[in-house]
Amino acid sequence: MCINKITSEDKRKLDLSSWDLAFIGAEPIQAETLDKFAAAFKECGFKKSAFYPCYGMAEATLMISGGIKQDDFVVKSRGAEEQREQSHGIPLRIREQRGRGGRQMVDPHVVGEVKNSSFVSSGKTDLGQRVIVVNPDSKTICQGKEIGEVWVEENNSIADGYWNNKQLTEEIFKAKVSGSNKNYLRTGDLGFIKHNELFVTGRIKDVIIIRGQNYYPQDIERTVERSHPALKANSGAAFSVEVEGQEQLVIVQEVNRRDRACLVSLKNEEKKRREEIESAIKSAISEEFGLNIYDIQLIKTGSISKTSSGKIQRYLCKEKYLSEFRRDKECLARTREMISWLRDYAQENINSQLIDERRCIPPYIVLDFGNKGLLGMQVPKEYGGLGLNNYQTMQILEQLGAIDTTLCLFVGLNNILGIRPILNYGSEKLKQELLPILATGRELAAFALTEKSAGSNPQAIISKAIATSQDTWNITGSKIWSGSAAWAGVTNVFVQQQDLDGKQKGISAFCVLRGTPGLRQGKEALTMGMKGMVQNTEYYDDVPDTTDEQIGKSGMGKEVAQDAMLYGRL
Repeated sequence: MCINKITSEDKRKLDLSSWDLAFIGAEPIQAETLDKFAAAFKECGFKKSAFYPCYGMAEATLMISGGIKQDDFVVKSRGAEEQREQSHGIPLRIREQRGRGGRQMVDPHVVGEVKNSSFVSSGKTDLGQRVIVVNPDSKTICQGKEIGEVWVEENNSIADGYWNNKQLTEEIFKAKVSGSNKNYLRTGDLGFIKHNELFVTGRIKDVIIIRGQNYYPQDIERTVERSHPALKANSGAAFSVEVEGQEQLVIVQEVNRRDRACLVSLKNEEKKRREEIESAIKSAISEEFGLNIYDIQLIKTGSISKTSSGKIQRYLCKEKYLSEFRRDKECLARTREMISWLRDYAQENINSQLIDERRCIPPYIVLDFGNKGLLGMQVPKEYGGLGLNNYQTMQILEQLGAIDTTLCLFVGLNNILGIRPILNYGSEKLKQELLPILATGRELAAFALTEKSAGSNPQAIISKAIATSQDTWNITGSKIWSGSAAWAGVTNVFVQQQDLDGKQKGISAFCVLRGTPGLRQGKEALTMGMKGMVQNTEYYDDVPDTTDEQIGKSGMGKEVAQDAMLYGRL
């Protein structure tokens, strides 16, 4: 971030010559990061010898390992091919190479064009406490240069445990090596020890295991961000998900701000740009690691999950992917399938001229649309809907509008003015009762705001909901142009609400169900040129309703109406 954000002009004002100690405690520490930083700020007087790689945890208050200030730090490198073969308890086969500016731990098997992965030592482990590397499965101490979990023996620096969490305290602070009664703190980090130098290689929870082989996500992420100039550095996450019983690789990666148009635009050049980026990522990962990618999610700048100190939260990214990204991918496939179905269906079953002549949408079209899910596109799947987002819903409505504007208006009104108020503002009881039947087209929903003397101005509404008890009302008045209310099983009605004392509470919204005593359907009204779209007057003669059927809070009906109408205009 310093390299990217601090300009040449800024550097001319910086004097870093007195910076004698620069702690670096990442897990793992990247040699390339140190090299780039030192080179970028050399002109400001920064000395690479100021770097002090170390390792610590809050649970160990604070330092676990660190170097001797006067010594050079140590870097270990190994080949990508050997990295793929590395597993817990498999020797690294590394040797040490000394040199100024840091002693190199170099893998003798790295030859030719094989690319390296480097780890920087996090310092010495003999700072008054015992640090060991343990096989996390067998609980035995790793031998030689094997990778395992870093454990710290219990001492005065180690905390007693986690507050009010006995189970986690036993698991993390009371770990025991096989055959020993000593307590150790489990760090959750993987690493190895060479000449009392601790090398941290990654987090256990982050390690990706595919076909029995271990991969460090930071290695994959670094390869991804370098694969194309449109990708933002230090802003990607690599993790695995289970697909049909097998672990598969997923990449979530931010694009630079200037390239964000390729994420949403349907223009051919932007689509090609997106395909170009994804192709570059796949090629780089295949070449470097021999892996296929199950899914690539390109996301906008600043949207990936990070800690307050800027570390990628891979586990949280995975959780979001499983709950959001995978759902979006399924919805995108469903959207494409729906558009394709509409095109085929229209050729065989939709006769717009006949709809106009008969002044009615054929019932079989309504039934087919309901069975296909078109009448509940944004209703979550748990209520029986398709769970589509705004963009996907608009794509389907766009296609439907190209086929027949009357059908587009009918479907749009049911989804937006009919279902949306209940979905966004209804009680859980109301949603449980109504959404499953509305989403599947077993009932239609309508919207009754407009009145003959008030137009669509809520302030001028004269229809009333008069309280008959603390939680019951009688609705009186009439509404015009109420969409498909003549066919609907549910109508969202907006009225002036009065309490038991006759005091005005403001505009409120209620669901009125077909068959409720006092509800009458009037004659059809004009249909704005779309002859097949039914619109009519509704009359309310002391229609009983309760708080269970109220949409939103009392007096907040204008908010409910505005949300639906603004979205409808979109």
